[in-house]
Amino acid sequence: AAECLVEQTAAQLAPPTILINNASIFEAGGPFDADEPAWDAHFAINLKAPFFLCQAFANALPEDVAGHIVNLVDWRIQRPRGEKLVYTLTKSALATLTRGLAHAFAPRILVNAVAPGAILPPPGADQEYLDRLARQIPLERSGAPADVCQAVLYLLTSRFVTGEILDVTGGEDL
Repeated sequence: AAECLVEQTAAQLAPPTILINNASIFEAGGPFDADEPAWDAHFAINLKAPFFLCQAFANALPEDVAGHIVNLVDWRIQRPRGEKLVYTLTKSALATLTRGLAHAFAPRILVNAVAPGAILPPPGADQEYLDRLARQIPLERSGAPADVCQAVLYLLTSRFVTGEILDVTGGEDL
């Protein structure tokens, strides 16, 4: 499917020069309650799909054209906790993939990641959840999707940053 997506984009528009891997699932899955279907779903969506999209993107990018890949990871990779362990494992692997591809695809393709913090409430929670969480964040507020967009735009316009993970957390990761 990844190859088909890149091929269709190239045929209908032009060969893509930017790939942003932001599709993800964020479900419970700790060491005592994760089941195999949840494990497989997390790894398929959060890691396998980005890997093969990156591969298809790199193969389709004309040799004389520069490109950018930005992966969305999560600040939790720095401090994994049990309740979302399967999710965190996939995002940790995606961070490793980011650094590995930055080396493999250099100098033609710059590969980076953004690690958001409290931006949107998790499924089943509302703004009150973010308001409670904000009291624990050094900047004392949650972020907004625009904060993540600004970080992605910075990475897309950079010509000398690759293999980096930019935390957008308001200090939550400290």
